[in-house]
Amino acid sequence: MKRLIFLLLLNSILANSFGQLYIQPSVGYTFSSHPTENQSSLIIDNLKSVYKTELKFGEGIHFGFNLGYCFMDKILIELNIKKTIYAQYCVSTEQPDLQSLNNFSLSGYFGEINNESSVFQIAPLIGYQVQKNRFNSYFKFGPNFMKSTINQTLKYIDWELDNWDFYPLNTIKKYEYTGKFHKGLQANLGFCYSLNQNLQLVLDFVTVYNNYEITKTEIKFYEIDGVSHLYELENTNIEIDSDDNKLNHSHYGIIIGIRYEFDRNK
Repeated sequence: MKRLIFLLLLNSILANSFGQLYIQPSVGYTFSSHPTENQSSLIIDNLKSVYKTELKFGEGIHFGFNLGYCFMDKILIELNIKKTIYAQYCVSTEQPDLQSLNNFSLSGYFGEINNESSVFQIAPLIGYQVQKNRFNSYFKFGPNFMKSTINQTLKYIDWELDNWDFYPLNTIKKYEYTGKFHKGLQANLGFCYSLNQNLQLVLDFVTVYNNYEITKTEIKFYEIDGVSHLYELENTNIEIDSDDNKLNHSHYGIIIGIRYEFDRNK
């Protein structure tokens, strides 16, 4: 009798332990949660003006793909892969005309900054879901491994002082910032609606913390008044300060996807 009860209990556990394999393509938009702030100041006749700009890393449109497995209709184990497909933005601080000023001083950056970044992320996640009728809600978390390349273009006027007169030099510089895979944290809160037995519509709220570490910075382009000056540089690689080598890519956003669940394993 005990053996029969044990076999029935074991059979019940095994019958409910088999899960479902699923795939989920998705697309979404994320917003930077920790932008890098730049500050510039201009003093004219003892009157100070302060200008602030924000550089937003990790913000843009992402395409994602999830491969997951659900145990006992509750436990989720998932591999989440995301790639940025569009992340461009421009910020600027209006440059003063130094030729028209007499008593002044300035600090910081004045000009235009164009950023274009390519971000690739891999996140192994574990989670728990609750089902009710055709709706599922779940929570997932795990490490976030990120690799990023940032191309930054600076357009500004570099003033040359000659015989106490300022002459404008229209300058363009392009930098490339790269790094290796860097570990952070990721958490997802999501909802599913079953369209049919195998297909679900998914809405995900995602948040990622990753204070990304830059390992290499290189000048890729240097032009003054339409003439290249890159050849004049002895070394286009810029030494990185170990105390100031982070570009915070932390972000939050919304992801919409379609989940296809394969027939339950038996």
